[in-house]
Amino acid sequence: MVALVLRAVEAQGLPTADLVAGLPEDREMLESGRGSISWEENCELLERIEQRCGGPEGLIDLGRSFNRLQVLGPLQRIMSFALSPLQVYKLVVRWQGPRSFADVSTSMSVDERGRIEIEIEIHAQSRASLPFLRLTQGSFESAPRIIGLGPSILEAELEPRRARFLVTPPPSPSFVARLARVRELFGSSRSAIDHLADQHEGLRRTLAALRSSEERYRRLAENAGDMIAEWHGDGRCVYVSPNVERLLGCLPHRFLEDPASLLHPDDRDRVREEMAQRFETGGQGRTTFRLQHRDGEWRWFDSTSRVFTTAQGEQRVVTVTRDVTHQRELEQQLRSAMKMEAIGQLAGGIAHDFNNLLTVIAGYGSQLRESMGEASSEGQAVDQILDAAQRAAKLTRQLLAFGSRQESEPQTLDLNEVLGSLEMMIRRVLGEDVELVVELAADPAVVRADLGLLEQVVLNLVVNARDAMPAGGRVVIATADFELTEQNRPAGLEVAPGRHVLLRLCDSGHGMTRETQARIFEPFFTTKETGGGTGLGLAMVYGIVRQHGGYITVDSKPGQGATFCIYLPAQEAEAERSLSRPRRAEPASGDETILLVEDEDQVRAVTLLALEQRGYRVLATENSDEALRVAAAHEEIDLLLTDVVMPGMGGRELAARLLRRHPGLRVLLMSGYAKEHPGEVGSIQPMPLDVLQKPFTPEQIANEVRRVLDA
Repeated sequence: MVALVLRAVEAQGLPTADLVAGLPEDREMLESGRGSISWEENCELLERIEQRCGGPEGLIDLGRSFNRLQVLGPLQRIMSFALSPLQVYKLVVRWQGPRSFADVSTSMSVDERGRIEIEIEIHAQSRASLPFLRLTQGSFESAPRIIGLGPSILEAELEPRRARFLVTPPPSPSFVARLARVRELFGSSRSAIDHLADQHEGLRRTLAALRSSEERYRRLAENAGDMIAEWHGDGRCVYVSPNVERLLGCLPHRFLEDPASLLHPDDRDRVREEMAQRFETGGQGRTTFRLQHRDGEWRWFDSTSRVFTTAQGEQRVVTVTRDVTHQRELEQQLRSAMKMEAIGQLAGGIAHDFNNLLTVIAGYGSQLRESMGEASSEGQAVDQILDAAQRAAKLTRQLLAFGSRQESEPQTLDLNEVLGSLEMMIRRVLGEDVELVVELAADPAVVRADLGLLEQVVLNLVVNARDAMPAGGRVVIATADFELTEQNRPAGLEVAPGRHVLLRLCDSGHGMTRETQARIFEPFFTTKETGGGTGLGLAMVYGIVRQHGGYITVDSKPGQGATFCIYLPAQEAEAERSLSRPRRAEPASGDETILLVEDEDQVRAVTLLALEQRGYRVLATENSDEALRVAAAHEEIDLLLTDVVMPGMGGRELAARLLRRHPGLRVLLMSGYAKEHPGEVGSIQPMPLDVLQKPFTPEQIANEVRRVLDA
């Protein structure tokens, strides 16, 4: 169109070389139709032409000459609808480019004498379109004469973005003849017009409904959370909804160019086969695959596809695709949590059985130690056995804590002493290729904490450090006194100022980025390969530290290792007890009658021996049914000593039944699991039930029995 306008200007003897200056395309490109300019550049060119032609009237006159070159064809199509009076339709005039610059709405009416009125309304894209509308006005003034309608009356209303033209040509003989034919068919021209008017109204409503439906489905496609696409039988994507940009970060036309390139290499063949099968068998299908986001991340998608047939008889497939990356992550976390729960139950079961074995080892070892001299070499060997049993008992506590079966039992501890007792285990965890340096504060580092949980924190950090140094390295564990103030308190952390104990662990591993540090304490977050970690270790460390009123920080850079700092509130009191094996004291004794119920033969035997040696009368049974029979035959029973978990009736139910018969009966439970809570036993009122944790030594059970009897 630009080239035609320029030729019309040259036809009036006016120069045009300077008019195209500054346009992105030269005159040759515009003449050949291979170049294009934007609508704004088109309006700017028309403004220059208007000035060259002497103003608005000159541009309108240019339009009259331009009509023969450009507008004749569209107007001929408009006039051909004259056989159908009151017909209304929409003609979109397109510029040289992918987008229309103006919409032209045309309506025609005719009376019984064949008089025609043509109303044309143009809506342009911008307010700068007035020169274009003036050019159009000149075109319409001469168009009716050119197509044989004779001289016409033209009324024009021009606004910056809108123009309305009313063309009234004289009656056409040919049209009058056509109207006579219509009169023969329908009886009169008025009835013909009324009939056609009814047809027009029906068509108008149909068109309005179609436009409304098209707009509704367009809004649905553009605003749906899923990505909607249409596929050709040869694998080409012919449409994709705009929200592909939100899901994948790419524009729709980029996706249409080569959607297969975004598929994960491991999924391409499978997806192609499934798409081909969908065309072959029809119906509906569903599949999952990975697509690459613009940021390089692979994301999971779930896609539902259905085959349909177009009006032209072609088979197409429409797909509705949803991003399920977060859902799959949640599913993976659930599977990990279920696996951890199963492992925890297994660990708790193993710890229970192991505690029974340790009870036997510690029981007979203590019996053996009592028969030996204090300084004998044999006695020292037995001491090593008892120390090993004590360390094994700590391991079972860790297993129970891992299986969420160990309650928190805060006590006042010296952190230096805790680290000293763990040092040998830490060295075994790190291995021989890692140097361990322990730097403990000179003064006691006293804190209020659960021993098992505190040990778990240290060991988790040690395991994390070891994994960061696959080729070996150096680990430093240190304690220090730290005064927390308002000035040095970490931002956003609600920790009371005051004296704290600092536990610092440094490694020389591969370090972490800032992004990794920001997520390192998140549950299930791990930088290890699949199967290399659960992502729960550091999350548990964070939770335990916060549970104890402290906080933890991490400082790291890639290639420079990592430093974890734990700050726990310091305690002024001394540690409640030493972690080393206490010196033996004279055990408590008595002469009361005890009903012992234990299903493990060895545990029952060592417990029976320990109590009988201290003067008690013991009625030993292996299950609850036998215990009920024995209790029925012995009225004088002072204490029920029973295991909690046994085949058949458990220890709690047994206690409930015996307490109904013997209200004054004392009860002491033994358990290889977590400490039992006080609670209701059967239908009696709530009462506290004492629990002795396995493993125990003869001295411990004797002292606990004496305490319960004397309570």
